[in-house]
Amino acid sequence: MFRDPAVTLVKEMGVRQIVFPTAWMDHLPLLASVQFQRAFSYGAGITMLAANLKATKYRMTGSGIYTPWDSLTHHDTEGDSGKLLVHRVPVIVDNKHKLVPFSGYPSSKEPEKMHAWPVSSLNANYDGKHCQKECAKEASSSPFNSMMMNDNFTLVALQGTEGNISVCSGSVCCHLLFRRSETKEFYALGVFDGLHGAHKTYYLEICALVRCTGEEQSSCGGETEHAQTLVDFRLTGTFTTPYIYPGILGNGMTVDIPDHSGDSQFMFGM
Repeated sequence: MFRDPAVTLVKEMGVRQIVFPTAWMDHLPLLASVQFQRAFSYGAGITMLAANLKATKYRMTGSGIYTPWDSLTHHDTEGDSGKLLVHRVPVIVDNKHKLVPFSGYPSSKEPEKMHAWPVSSLNANYDGKHCQKECAKEASSSPFNSMMMNDNFTLVALQGTEGNISVCSGSVCCHLLFRRSETKEFYALGVFDGLHGAHKTYYLEICALVRCTGEEQSSCGGETEHAQTLVDFRLTGTFTTPYIYPGILGNGMTVDIPDHSGDSQFMFGM
């Protein structure tokens, strides 16, 4: 979603309910339809009805009804038949024409569930203040580069069942505290700071925890819809923009929201 009309509607006009017809082509691992629709609703603090074109041969599928705290989605890559979604949503009142990261509406009766387990040993006091040199010191493995969605990401592999790693690119630094189940799946923390894609038409700043499709570093950035590892994590990043949309896409194209999130002078954590 570009600044116009999305950010303009929310920030400058105070719109809190949006209907979004679209022809969205899934681009895993970070730009699937339901993934970004869920992230935008949460990050902007709005209710959104997103109706996607159903054309699986063009990877166009994925619609949903989203509020900042729950959602109802349909994502089917097998056939071309659609599905009617009906969901009761609240009316979100104007928030003084200011777009801010969502940080705590009351939970609904059926909140989305985190498919992870609690981690009491993670450092809850981490403040996100780190830089290129600190990233290099903390990394437990050497950074590597891999193409993800036509962008050259810098990544660091996760080692063991728990850890504390960082990676930086340009002005963006990402920090991850994690604990996970025993696994043979290859995971990495990635960062990107630059113009996106072959046409270089818009700028992205990204921190991402991704499951790689194979055991090689070059497989990080490949498209996969499945993962079996249980991961609990805290991800923080330093950004130059206030427009931050945290998204969680799990096994089988299931969407989720962070347990909590917050920002401080463009340092965002979830």
